[in-house]
Amino acid sequence: MPDPKPKPTIYQFSLGDEVGRSLLRSGSIFTFNVYQRILLKLRKLAIVQEAWNNQEALDLLGQDKTPRAIIITDAGIIDPDNSNVSEKVVEYARNGGTVILGVEFPGNTNATVLDEYMTKVWGLPWTTHSYNYLDCVINTAASGPAKNTPNDRQWMNGLQALYTEKCVYIDNVAPDACWYLPTADPYYLHEYENEEKWRAAAAKMTQTPVAFAPVGKGYLGYVGE
Repeated sequence: MPDPKPKPTIYQFSLGDEVGRSLLRSGSIFTFNVYQRILLKLRKLAIVQEAWNNQEALDLLGQDKTPRAIIITDAGIIDPDNSNVSEKVVEYARNGGTVILGVEFPGNTNATVLDEYMTKVWGLPWTTHSYNYLDCVINTAASGPAKNTPNDRQWMNGLQALYTEKCVYIDNVAPDACWYLPTADPYYLHEYENEEKWRAAAAKMTQTPVAFAPVGKGYLGYVGE
């Protein structure tokens, strides 16, 4: 019987304050409990290697093997003390890697710091727009990692057509990098009673809770939930 296909390796970096790291590890409040469930599923599909401080992250990045992706779970990487890790993560993405900013990343930093990080470190014009709860529809015109052709839509497999969650929305995102689009202005809450909720607001094509954009030869993803 042939050997099973080896699992890909994924790095998870949680470089924030000790209190946040402890909560993330224990799953003792709702957000972190959700993360633990996600991590459990992820470990069935991949080998997940975790870094909880600067040196652990540098050690992982210094290994010979290249991970399939790096997940950044909090805003600790923005801290100037972790700039050496941040630089290597950006280099990894530009050389073809995939980096995802999510879990507590959008929620434990302020808008000014986050906007500056996206501009100066990643060279992207993304800015914080709002923290809100509303319906978003999948953007079928968006792009994902093309495995076969530039128009490959495999990235949409398994994603819900309608996404409703309280998120930190970002703005100034290229329309084809917005995986979901709000059905109304994220500054306001709206009630929908018909199929209009399935249509993205035409004027809001640069605002999203979920982004995935090319960076060099690789990609940067953002999940604002």
